[in-house]
Amino acid sequence: MKLLRIKETLFLIGTAFLFLLSGCSQTWQITEKVQPKEKNKLTFKLAQERLHGKEVKVLLRDKRQFNGIITEIASDSVHLQNDADTTERVFPTSQIKCIERTDYFAGGVLGCIGGTAGGLLLGAAISEAVIPPGGDMRGLGVMMVMVETGTIGFLGGTIYGAISGRDSYYEFADTTATTVPGPDSSSVPARVTQP
Repeated sequence: MKLLRIKETLFLIGTAFLFLLSGCSQTWQITEKVQPKEKNKLTFKLAQERLHGKEVKVLLRDKRQFNGIITEIASDSVHLQNDADTTERVFPTSQIKCIERTDYFAGGVLGCIGGTAGGLLLGAAISEAVIPPGGDMRGLGVMMVMVETGTIGFLGGTIYGAISGRDSYYEFADTTATTVPGPDSSSVPARVTQP
């Protein structure tokens, strides 16, 4: 009875670990100043360094989406170069819901870790269920099953993680810009002075 509980527990832990790592994402808040102990916050300068030249998706508050490469992040606007025709769009930060970036390398690394750990746990559960207790070679059998499932988890997790990637979301905390309709019915940033 106790052995059955250990098997079930190992299997559930391995399965939960795989599912938790497959949905990993991170949200960053972009603001003017960051205190030393604040986590998941970036200054505009750090956001510019991290995202400049990277392919992203800009999600606007009115549900429109634009794909392109970040050329500049300022406190009042984001400049995005279109991939297809190299035109540049400027979005006021007040209109941006978030900037989404998918990092396929980080996804592969997390998938590798999660797949290996989950595979090893699954191998331990399978070997406890399949290999009879006792005997001199039991330890070798358990190890071989864990190595096999760990290798399968490593390969599967790495491939899955590299294909799906790891999503990072960047949101603006302080928006000091409002929008004024432009001549082509698009919006252009305008600074607002606060008393």
